[in-house]
Amino acid sequence: MSKPFTGFSSDRQRAVRVPEGFFAELLPQITSMLEMKVSLHLVWRLSRPGPRDAEASPLMCSLGELAGDELLRAALAPVKGPRTHAEALREGLELAVSRGTLLQLWVREEQYNGHEGRAERWYLLNTRENREWVDALAGGRVDVASTPMGRHSDDLFAPLQPIRVVVERPNVYALYEQNIGLLTPMLAERLQDAEGRYPRDWIEAAFEEAVALNKRNWRYIERILERWASEGKQSGKDRGRAEQSLDPEKYTKGKYAFLFKPDR
Repeated sequence: MSKPFTGFSSDRQRAVRVPEGFFAELLPQITSMLEMKVSLHLVWRLSRPGPRDAEASPLMCSLGELAGDELLRAALAPVKGPRTHAEALREGLELAVSRGTLLQLWVREEQYNGHEGRAERWYLLNTRENREWVDALAGGRVDVASTPMGRHSDDLFAPLQPIRVVVERPNVYALYEQNIGLLTPMLAERLQDAEGRYPRDWIEAAFEEAVALNKRNWRYIERILERWASEGKQSGKDRGRAEQSLDPEKYTKGKYAFLFKPDR
């Protein structure tokens, strides 16, 4: 049984500043308790004062650091259900990134001595200053070796290799919430499974087709993906009813045909 809460500390040095936009803009939109807990935890971790390096890199933390954070693990335990901690953490982070609360960097070292370089995800609060810093990093105007991303390594014998900073496209959770609606835990598992089975561009194209046909449900999108997997996406059967039922004569004959005929 957990201990009863005895009240907040009145020590101003231990206070955490939460941006006003979190309460005015984000809070009314958040429907997932996982997203809520992950977002607040990151605001706490990334809002505290800390040392800055010569490149004035913002506070950030890696996915590995979050996965090993016992306070975050305890916070997610009551709401993660049968999912593993890693799955629940991933869902909360991806929803927070798609919401715009966090910035996500995917950093990979280049191949070294024939071995694939290490890869890690890093998270920052989405502020104007941080966006400008990320642009500078991606443009090569920031020395990565001087940032936490360059110094974070458990292998002291391997020299830092050149790295790539990747800006990722919307994940499958974001596509669902932006085009269909509320994401439930059961649907999240099905979306995660689809993300592992199908190419990302297929998933995006399937969402686009479903929205164009006003078929805003995951089962319809799933059937599109299954059809493409069995018949081939370029088989001519992936255009949807709107394109397949197009009748050219509808526009080239009749009262207004002159509007559609090319100039001679």
